[in-house]
Amino acid sequence: MKIVIISSILLLFLACSETQTLTPKRYSFAEITEKLSDEYADIIADIKADRQDDLKGERTRSFANDPFYQFYATMDEYDYHRIPLYELDLETFYSAPSEENIQRCIRPTNTVNLMAIKDGEIKMRLIATKSPSGWYDSNATLDYGKAIGWLRDTLARAGTKDYKIFTVGGLEWVTYDRGGKTRYFTITGQPYTPGQFCEYCVEKYNQGQEFRKTILENPELFPDLHKQLMEEMGKSPTEQTKQ
Repeated sequence: MKIVIISSILLLFLACSETQTLTPKRYSFAEITEKLSDEYADIIADIKADRQDDLKGERTRSFANDPFYQFYATMDEYDYHRIPLYELDLETFYSAPSEENIQRCIRPTNTVNLMAIKDGEIKMRLIATKSPSGWYDSNATLDYGKAIGWLRDTLARAGTKDYKIFTVGGLEWVTYDRGGKTRYFTITGQPYTPGQFCEYCVEKYNQGQEFRKTILENPELFPDLHKQLMEEMGKSPTEQTKQ
């Protein structure tokens, strides 16, 4: 009887050990992001200072329950990390579109992509932009961690913390290698094969070219975008009108 009981306990222990081995460890957000170095301290300080006017006066009463207001009012309670942001150069990619060429066209950007972490979760994502008077947050995304929460699990299963978040046509994507194969995902975790992603990039390029053509042919409908395109082409709006 003792032998049966001992055998049962041993089997249960082995089963639990196997389950523990097969169950992947989840990375924390702190493990897959970069702790801010001293060079970024001024950025956080500038953003806090820039938001002080929004936190004063009678009008703040109506924003007391607003999650963005609450965040800016308690910025000292968060730890700040960063995730480098990349972009895919569609122009270069389209010159030789292929699955192999995708990674070669993903380039680093100067965008300062900040994560405000509290209780282990990314509560706010801030895009910091520099002006002559200092840094400010040009974009804020509430609960950004919910969008990329899946990344902690999938990277753990892949056994890597090496990944890139990059933009294509204004939308964010994720890429990393697993088992020698490159994988692509939307920012919320929908997988794309390299072939599917390649087709997506070609389609986005063609859409961009069509929109560019529309802007150039209809300057009165898109005055700001038309002016921007003219500057990129090294022409003035007057020169374009004469053509």
